[in-house]
Amino acid sequence: MRRAAAILTVGCLVGALAAFAAGGQDGMGIARLSGEVRDEAGRPLAGVRIALLHVESGTIRFAASDDKGKWAVLGLGSGMWRITLTLDGFRMRLEDALVSQTGRNVPVKSVLRRAPSEGPGADTGVELVEQGNRFFADKRYDEALLVYREFMDKHPRRFQVHFNIGNCLKEKGDYDGALAEYGLVLDAAAQADRGLAGSALAAKTIAAVGEIALRRGDGEAARANFEKAIALYPHYASLPYGIGEIYASRGMNDEALAYYSLATRVKPDWPDPWLKLGLVRLELKDVENALKDLQRYLALAPDISNAGEIRKLLESLAKN
Repeated sequence: MRRAAAILTVGCLVGALAAFAAGGQDGMGIARLSGEVRDEAGRPLAGVRIALLHVESGTIRFAASDDKGKWAVLGLGSGMWRITLTLDGFRMRLEDALVSQTGRNVPVKSVLRRAPSEGPGADTGVELVEQGNRFFADKRYDEALLVYREFMDKHPRRFQVHFNIGNCLKEKGDYDGALAEYGLVLDAAAQADRGLAGSALAAKTIAAVGEIALRRGDGEAARANFEKAIALYPHYASLPYGIGEIYASRGMNDEALAYYSLATRVKPDWPDPWLKLGLVRLELKDVENALKDLQRYLALAPDISNAGEIRKLLESLAKN
């Protein structure tokens, strides 16, 4: 009876932590990210509109630069954040930042270049993209599609937004339509002169193609695309983590284990993959290594909001 109660307690704690981990994908956490914006002459720019998009969840946060060109945002979750900077009279600027819950995240230093006073360069359309991202985060896919397509009508050369359109279609179950949009992204990236074929966007697009293959039951094609994506951008920890999430959501724990493990090797100081790795190991009854993973998670994020639950779980596991 006592052992049964202990097992039940561990099961409840694991369930609660799994729910927390899923909720952690909303982009919330305790991290702080700051930055500084200047013009081409090195002068600080005030009033720059800054939108931060959490790549894994679609969560959006906003900030604005002060008179010294500086900005900061608190309460960010771990993972990759895509930062969009806009200011009237200047070209839109995109930055990527990998945020960790521990230590000091490297400040983002950006330079905005002046835009033409007339013509398409004067209108970035970033407000439309931000609105589409909000709709997508709220699972309002039809509304997001309308906004993204409006953006593409105005800015047909901004091929990156085809990725957003593809994601909407994928979530709606229109896999052929999504693959067509992803194809546009990859074709344009391959022809670009800025090395975009090797960018995080191209890698994420290939991984999205792999997810569609998995949803369609073609595990071999899914694996091939996932491996291709990793090879294209091997230092992007959010990529294997996201693939692990895809497999875990389908109960494919061995595959999830492999990709969560890869994420910990790419970014050892990122806490989230260690938590997921520990939970997957528990599902696979590998308690000894699960303990090590959860201890590592706690060491990296000792003040995170679920630290108490982690400690309870570790104590319960140690008694069995």
